[in-house]
Amino acid sequence: MKNSNLFSKKNFNLLKEFTIAKFKRKDQATFFGFLWSFFSPLIMTNILFFLFKNQIGQAFNINFFLYILIGAVNWNFFVVATGFGITAIFSNGMMVKNVAFPKELVIFSDLLVYTIEYFLELALIFLFMFFTGNGISWHVIFLLPLIFMEILLIAGAMFFLSCIYVIYARDLNHVWNMATRMLFFLVPVFYPLSMVPPNMKWFVLANPMTQIIIFSRDVLLYHRVPTLSHFMIIFCLCAVFFMMGYSFFKRHEFKMVETV
Repeated sequence: MKNSNLFSKKNFNLLKEFTIAKFKRKDQATFFGFLWSFFSPLIMTNILFFLFKNQIGQAFNINFFLYILIGAVNWNFFVVATGFGITAIFSNGMMVKNVAFPKELVIFSDLLVYTIEYFLELALIFLFMFFTGNGISWHVIFLLPLIFMEILLIAGAMFFLSCIYVIYARDLNHVWNMATRMLFFLVPVFYPLSMVPPNMKWFVLANPMTQIIIFSRDVLLYHRVPTLSHFMIIFCLCAVFFMMGYSFFKRHEFKMVETV
């Protein structure tokens, strides 16, 4: 089945309608609604802050709460978007099977919904930066390429995971949930890189999310311009991951539509 140009006006309108519909459905039956976007990283940050403020926090010359919050918001974006992205195609099985449209629009619409939530969580960071006296500097402009790179990374993971879920492993969501819980401790959300043993540091630094969190703290917490080499490392990691995920998705698209 041949799909029309992905960047056509028709597909753009479809993407917009998918995104609006999903955003309206999300959390509509809950009491707090979209406020859960704020609660999740805040709860995680408070728990980690009170658990580790004496053991780790005293070694910091900056706001330890804000340090954790920046890491938690970025990690939360990755985990939540990929977690729900696993079942994105399967959850829309009837439409995917019976309607001719680029199937990647389903992934992109889910990603846009969680990107909106991410921007709400960034607003929370800015609020804490203002009230804790950390301040907001011109360095925040570097968040734009960072956000783009994190979206590339997450999209690549969503393409790959959603395809695997439909064709090969319907329990992948449980496996991924366990994997992200373990990976959390291999990403410096609440601890500095200096605490990582030298023989393990390369492994932690090879994780794109580690690089993204370091980049975020450089910009928001330390008010400094990330080095070009750091920028290129993150961009290359995220771009390669996106291309691999998207290529895998397109190669298995026909089989996925038959199986869903």
